[in-house]
Amino acid sequence: MRLTPAPRGPRLPARLLRPLLLAAVLEAALGLLPATVLATAGCLGLGARAHAHGGAPLPPPDPGPVPRPPADPQPPRPPVVAPPPVSIPPQEKPPVTPAPAVPVPPVTGPAAGPPGVAETLPTRPSSLRPNPRAGLMGLGRRPATSAAGGSVQDWPVWWRIVGGAWLPPRQWGMAGAAVTPAGNAPDVAREQLEAQQAALARQAVVPLLERLASTAGALEDVRGSALLALARISTAPSARACVVQAVRDAGAPALVRESAALALGLFRRSDPAARLPALEVERLREVALTVADDDGAPMRTRCFAVFSLGLLGDQPFLEAGEQGASAWVRTLWSRMAMPRASRELPVALLLALSHQPPQSLLEPVRDGLRSILVGRQAFGREWSALERAHALACLARLAPGPAQADLLRALQRRGQSEEVVRAAALVAPALAAALEPEPRAGLFSGLAGALEGQADPWTRGLLRLAMGRVLGEDLDAPGSLLLVSSGLEQVLGGVDRARGIERGYAVLAVGLAGRGRAAPEAWGRRARARLRAGLEQGREDPAVRAAHALALGLLPAAEAVAPLVGVVGDRDAPALLRGHGALALALLQPTAPEAVQAVVLALGVRHEADLRAHAAQALATLRAREALPLLLREAADDLASEHVRAQAAAALGRLGDLGAVPGLAQLAADEDRSEPVRALAVVALGLLLDPEPRPSLLRITRDLPYSARTDALAELVTIL
Repeated sequence: MRLTPAPRGPRLPARLLRPLLLAAVLEAALGLLPATVLATAGCLGLGARAHAHGGAPLPPPDPGPVPRPPADPQPPRPPVVAPPPVSIPPQEKPPVTPAPAVPVPPVTGPAAGPPGVAETLPTRPSSLRPNPRAGLMGLGRRPATSAAGGSVQDWPVWWRIVGGAWLPPRQWGMAGAAVTPAGNAPDVAREQLEAQQAALARQAVVPLLERLASTAGALEDVRGSALLALARISTAPSARACVVQAVRDAGAPALVRESAALALGLFRRSDPAARLPALEVERLREVALTVADDDGAPMRTRCFAVFSLGLLGDQPFLEAGEQGASAWVRTLWSRMAMPRASRELPVALLLALSHQPPQSLLEPVRDGLRSILVGRQAFGREWSALERAHALACLARLAPGPAQADLLRALQRRGQSEEVVRAAALVAPALAAALEPEPRAGLFSGLAGALEGQADPWTRGLLRLAMGRVLGEDLDAPGSLLLVSSGLEQVLGGVDRARGIERGYAVLAVGLAGRGRAAPEAWGRRARARLRAGLEQGREDPAVRAAHALALGLLPAAEAVAPLVGVVGDRDAPALLRGHGALALALLQPTAPEAVQAVVLALGVRHEADLRAHAAQALATLRAREALPLLLREAADDLASEHVRAQAAAALGRLGDLGAVPGLAQLAADEDRSEPVRALAVVALGLLLDPEPRPSLLRITRDLPYSARTDALAELVTIL
C-alpha cells in the first residue's frame, strides 16, 4: 500500500520522501534474519565491554579495602513503606500492526561521495587493518602514540560526558540546516510534515528492532543495542513487552540483560503528552526494582535497573501529589540499609534518589544523607569517600537551598577527601541555578577559597571549571550581578596562573562564564582576544590550545570563525586541536561554506581516529547536506576503528536527516556485516528516531560526579 499526502495538504518535496522506508525494503531486511543468528567467532572482545555502548569505559577504579557488611544493619528510619504492588500481566508480545508503506527512492550507497567538496576524499580505508580497540576514547589511559589527553583527569573526558548539553538540540529533516542553497529557508509546514514522516518511520522500524531484540541466541551486541533503540523510539505495548521479557530472562547474556535494564528507563518522555500513563510507568518501576533486588543477577545489571528508576523519576506516579514519589524515595532509601560487600549498588541508589522530584525528599532521608556526607555512621556502618561524594550530589539536587551550607562545609573541612571536593565542584553549577544571587555569590567565594587550599591539579581544575559555570549561571539569572566586578577577572586571570592539567579547565571556565547573557561586552572582547592568542601560540601544549579553541566556540562571536576554520584545515596541526576546533565551529553554527568544507576534509584523515570522530560530531551539528553520505560510509566501514564508527552513528542521530533510515536499516539486518557495524547501525536508528530533543541519558550524566566512579558508572558514561 502506497502512502500519499492528504489531498488538501501541502505536497511533500521529493527529497523529503527519501527518509522513509519502503515496506518492501523492510520486509526484505526482516527476511534476512533467521529465527536464530549464530554468534560470530573471534569478534572484538565483547565479553569485556559492549561496543554498541560507544567506546571504552573508564578503567575499573581502585577498589581499596572491601568494607565488611555490618553484622546487624539498623533498619531505616522511619519504617519503610513500599509502593503498592502492581500486578504485571504475562509478557506475551501482542501482534504488531504493520506499518504503512512509504515510497522511497533507491538508497544511495554509503560510499557515495559528497557533493560540492573541492578536495577528493579517499574512498578506501588504509590497507593496514587497525587494532579493534585502537582509537577508542579510552577514559583512563593515554595512547602511547598520541599527545592527546587520554587520562580520566584531562578536560576532554569531562567534555565528552557533558558536551551534549551545550550543543543545539536536534532538529528534524534538513530544513534548518546551517548551510543550505539560496531560497531554501526553514518552513513551518515542511517541518510539520517531516515530524509526521518521522512518526511513520518509527512505525516501520519498530518491527525490525523487535525482531533483533528478541531473537534468542542472536549476536548479543546487536540485541542489546536493539533493546536500547526500541525503548528510545517507541512506548508501544509490544516494545515494552520485548524489553521486560529480556530483563527477566535469567539465561540471557549479561550484556543483553543490562541493556534491557537500562532500556526500562529510556521509555521516559519529556513531553507530558507523550508520557505513558502512571499505571504503565509504575509497572516499569516494579520490574526495575525486582531486578535491582535480585542477588543472582550481575551487579552491573542491577545497577542499570536502579539507574532506570532515576530516569523515570520525572514521570507520572500512581498516587497523586507527593505521595507516590515519596513512597519510591522511601523504597530506594530502604535499600541503602542492606548489607553490601560492594559500593556499586549504594552509589547507584544515591544517583537514582537524586533524580526523584525534589518535593518528595523526606526529612529523615535528608538527615541520613547528611550523616553519610560528614562521615557519621548511618544504617550501622561507615561510608567510603566515594559514597560520601554521591551523597553530596544527591543533597545538592534534591535540596539546593539547604545543601549550599553542606557543600560549603564540605569544601572548607580540613583534610576533606579529594573525591568529595571534586563532587562539590561538579554539582555546584546545578545547585547555583536554583539559588538567589547572594547565596550564589557565597557559593562562588567558597569554590575560590577551596581552590587556594588544594594541591591536586585535577581537583583544582574542576574547581576552576565550577567557578566559571557558577559565574555563567549568575550572569544568566535575573537579579543583581554580585560577581561581575571580581568574578570575571578572577576567572580570566586563572588562565595565566594555572599549570598542567589545571590549565585546560581554566581556559574552558572563561568560555562558560562568558556565555551568560549579561556578560559585559568589554570583558567579552578581552576574553576572546586572550583565547585567540592562546590558540595561535604554537609552542603551547596541544591539549591547552584545543581548550582555547573550544572556549572560543562557547563564546559566541562571528570573528572566531576564521581562526577556527584555519585550525581545522591546518594539516600540520595536532589532531586533538583540529578535532576540538571542529566542535567549536559546530557550537558557533557558521553559515560560511568554507567552515563545513574544512570539517568535511578533517573527516577524511583516516589515520587520526579521534579527529574523524570529532569531525563527524561537528558535521552533524552543523547540519550540512554533505554529511549524510559521508557519515553513512563511516558507520558502515568495517576497517574503521570502533570509536569512529560509534561517533558516526551518534552523528547520524544528531543530524536528524531521515534519509539515513533506509541505509541504516539495511546495515542492521545484513548478516554479512560484522557485529559492531550492525549494532552501531541499530544505535544510529535509535538516536535518529528518538523523539527527545536531547538524549534521556544526558539527564543523569550531566553534572555526574564521574570522578567518584564505579564500574557501572564508568560504563554508563560511554553509552551512546
